[in-house]
Amino acid sequence: MATVLSPGFNPQNNLSATIGNLKMLLTIVFITVGQHAFSQLMPENTLNINSTYIPASGYNHSKNFEDTKLKTAQQSTNLGYSFPISAKKDSLTGMVSSWTGSLSGAYSRLDHKDDVNNLIPSRLLSSNLGITHFRSINASWSMLSTLSAGINADLEKVSSHDLFINGAFLFIKTYSPTFSIGFGGFVYNAINSPLVLPAFILQWQTTGKFRLNIDFPSEISVAYHTSEKTELKLAFRPKNISYDVENKVDPKKTLLNYWELPVGLENKWKGKRIDFMLSAGVTTLRSFQFGERGIKNIYQTPPAHLLKPNVFVNAGISYRLNK
Repeated sequence: MATVLSPGFNPQNNLSATIGNLKMLLTIVFITVGQHAFSQLMPENTLNINSTYIPASGYNHSKNFEDTKLKTAQQSTNLGYSFPISAKKDSLTGMVSSWTGSLSGAYSRLDHKDDVNNLIPSRLLSSNLGITHFRSINASWSMLSTLSAGINADLEKVSSHDLFINGAFLFIKTYSPTFSIGFGGFVYNAINSPLVLPAFILQWQTTGKFRLNIDFPSEISVAYHTSEKTELKLAFRPKNISYDVENKVDPKKTLLNYWELPVGLENKWKGKRIDFMLSAGVTTLRSFQFGERGIKNIYQTPPAHLLKPNVFVNAGISYRLNK
C-alpha cells in the first residue's frame, strides 16, 4: 500500500504529513489486526528465539525534523512459543475445532549517544499471552477468534496503563490449500478505551523450488529451496507495536507507536528438530511517534522521530518439541 504524493512533494517540508498519511493508510492493516492475531500461524510446539542488531544510526530528533549528530544503536531479542491446548475432528463431516495458546516477548535496548533529552526510551519490552480458537463452519469457511494480553512498557514505571489487551474475530474463506482470505473485526485498548475496527488477512503460497509467500499483513517473501534442508529467502516483515512510556519532554504524550519496515535476505538450515537462521538486510524505516491516549486523539498525527535507514544482522533458532 503506497502513499500518493503530489508533483511538488518535498521530503523535508512534508515528512510529518507523509508519516501521518502512512499511519492512517496502514492502521486497518497492522493495528486493527495485530500481529498477535496470527499466533495460530506459528508452528505448534516450536520454540523460536532470534536476536537482531542494528549499528548506530543517526536520527531526526526535533519537531522540524532537523538532522542531528545524535546516534542510536539497537539490539532486540525475541522469544515465541505456540502450543496446542485441544483439537477435535469429526470423522464424518471433517469439521475441525481447536484451541491454541501462545507466549511471546521482545526486549529492545537502544544505546543513545549525546542524547541529552533522552526522549526515545533506552529499553522497550513487549509481551503477549494469547489464546486462539479455530472452528470449521463448512468445507470452505472457518472462523478464527483470538484474545491476548501483555505488558508493553519502557520499564521506567510499570502501571495498569502498560497492559495492552487485544481481541479479534475473523471469518476465513479457503479457496485452495494455498490461498485463503479473511475478514472480521479487531478490538484493542491502546487509547485507554476499547475500540472496534475492521480487520483483513490474506494468505497465498506457491509451490516448487521458487515460492512466493504472502501472509498479509505479517510477511511478504520469495524463497528458493536449494534442497530439502536449506532455504534462501528475501523477506519483508513490517512491525508495529504500541507502548506506554514515560515522556519527560511532553508528559501527556505517553503512547509510543513504533514502526519498523525491514527487508532482509535470510538463509535457513533445517534439521530434524532444530532449524538455524542467519539474515542481513536494511531497515528502511524506524519511526517513534509519541501521542496522547484517549479516543479523541486516535487520528492525530504527532511528529515522528525517525531513525535513519541502516543495515541489520539477525540470527535465530527454532526448536521443535516432542508432541
